Amino acid sequence: MGRMKTLGGGLLLAVLFIGSFSVFTIKEWERAILFRLGEIVRDDYTPGLHFKVPFINNVRKFDGRIQTLDVDPERFLTSEKKNVIVDSFVKWRIKDVGRYYTAVRGDVAQANLRLDQIIKDGLRSEFGKRTLKDTVSGDRAQIMDILTSTANPLANEILSGQRGGRTPVHPNDHVNLGQSSNDVIPTTIHVAALTRMHEQLYPALVGLQTALSEKAEAFRDVRKIGRTHLQDAVPMTLGDEFSGYARQIELARERFADVEDRLAELALGGTAVGTGLNTHPEFAGRVITE
Repeated sequence: MGRMKTLGGGLLLAVLFIGSFSVFTIKEWERAILFRLGEIVRDDYTPGLHFKVPFINNVRKFDGRIQTLDVDPERFLTSEKKNVIVDSFVKWRIKDVGRYYTAVRGDVAQANLRLDQIIKDGLRSEFGKRTLKDTVSGDRAQIMDILTSTANPLANEILSGQRGGRTPVHPNDHVNLGQSSNDVIPTTIHVAALTRMHEQLYPALVGLQTALSEKAEAFRDVRKIGRTHLQDAVPMTLGDEFSGYARQIELARERFADVEDRLAELALGGTAVGTGLNTHPEFAGRVITE
């Protein structure tokens, strides 16, 4: 009887042991491939609990969230052989995990390496056609559009094994991330202006007004001839003159404060023509809140 219990317990442990190798889970942000003896047999798993044949099948999981390739600053030559240092980044993610694995063996570093080369080749080509003035002042948006249209199919070829299309790298969703220079640039200017006003301008004006007010008090008994229309006028004190300067600074602060509400109105999320087309409905509110 004791031997039967021991045998039964051993069988139960064996079943549990084998069962632990038969179950696997896929998270919301993961992509998974099922292999059988090294060959891909399934790559369309949804999040949840799944089963496999132990010791014959094995599962590899990949991060399906948006990846960021922060390209190191690179020096490029313009058409007149002047150096320009350019910083750039790439947003990408896995859409078809089977093709992604076939293309780069599921190696993020390898994918980043290939994407890095595509971006640098494109930048080198575009900057080499333009003067320094063109690249700095006029053609930046055009360069970005050209790189987006040329790099996108090459990136898709690397990440999916197929050239062209908008999967897994979509020019708007993954390259521009639902943004446009028509809403991002004005938003940046507004935020930068408000930030500088509060961090630098207002403190400087308060300090200047305080200093002028102190001088007005210190010079209140110093008499002088006033000047108007470049001529001598009625008598006044030097303190009167400095109090006028202090008041002008105070009025300037009030005028700056009047424009804060208009600067706080941000265009972000309007995209190209202000309608918000091709961006997430919560994009503007969540980014502005952040």
